Amino acid sequence: MAQAEEIQKEFARWLREVHIHGGAPSLRQLEARTVEAGYAVSKSSLSNMLNGVRFPTWKQTEAFVKATNADGETAKETARRWREAALLLKEQSSLRETEEEPSTADVDVLVQELALARAGLLPSRPQSQPVKTALYVGAVLLVLAGAGVVWWNAGHPLLDLEGPGQVQSSPDKAADEKNHESPDRSADKATPSPSPSPSLSPSLSPSLSPSLSPSLSPSLSLSLSPSIDKPAKPKPQHKLLSELTPESSGDLNTGEARIGGHDYPDSLWDGCGLADGVSVTDYSLASEYNRFTTTVGIKGEDGAVGTFGLRADGKEIGSWTATRDRVKKIDVDVTGVERLTLTTVDRQGDPLYCTVDHFIWGDPTLTTKG
Repeated sequence: MAQAEEIQKEFARWLREVHIHGGAPSLRQLEARTVEAGYAVSKSSLSNMLNGVRFPTWKQTEAFVKATNADGETAKETARRWREAALLLKEQSSLRETEEEPSTADVDVLVQELALARAGLLPSRPQSQPVKTALYVGAVLLVLAGAGVVWWNAGHPLLDLEGPGQVQSSPDKAADEKNHESPDRSADKATPSPSPSPSLSPSLSPSLSPSLSPSLSPSLSLSLSPSIDKPAKPKPQHKLLSELTPESSGDLNTGEARIGGHDYPDSLWDGCGLADGVSVTDYSLASEYNRFTTTVGIKGEDGAVGTFGLRADGKEIGSWTATRDRVKKIDVDVTGVERLTLTTVDRQGDPLYCTVDHFIWGDPTLTTKG
């Protein structure tokens, strides 16, 4: 196992040289560039690659080479070193036999792409299928919305009402009818009818009144009432501790770590410490969170024991011990806490001889109030 780690670290040293030669872009910049290159590699994975924590796949290595804007010779040398390291790791059963290796044609294509990119001739990456699908769905929804408006206007014409059961006629039309009214009709109009005509009331009033009342009033009531009277309850928000900047730190690192048989991609870890095997790290919470959760474990010699501690504004919350084979889950209340302090102690207590290589806080997460 020690030889496998040395192989990984040797390849990581070469990747750091490529990184420096490419202008030493930040992990955030590298992550964005790998997305543009067509194969996204997270910041934590990039950190693991550069620090030799985990041997990268060829796809990750290829995306890294593109992100550093390396030249063709550097790409060929990287592929050669990757093949040699992968072969040695497979011999030690530290790498899956199914791990895909780059062919000569793959490397030639990579060299050509790098040459085009350095010359500024590489075409922009086309939109991904999810983006195309989202645009298509949006266009379909717009068309359906427009069709709905047309259907509504066709089935529910807007009417101006003079009174119950009467349709208002335009002034020009009324004047025209008056000018062309026949004498007989005028005479009939002047003579009162023995009984009032109920034709308007049964024919228009029942048809208009029900159509307006059920179609408009209930729909408005149902659509507005829930949004005004019952606002949605805010959901709890989560924030990784690795996203905060520590106020003090010794040998703090961030990235992916494996403890207890599980991978934690956004972990924090530190070494034995420089004073009595103790490491202390402070974070400002500004009373914005109410819970802190993490899984803790160690890497080190057989029989090594590490102690993890938490303090809230200087007061101890608790302490937990972990070994190479036993991890501990932590879930504590941090409501109103201004400053959270993480401490680790090697049971050996001797800074010159530490039995714990790394104290690992697996995916430490802060939760806001819901």
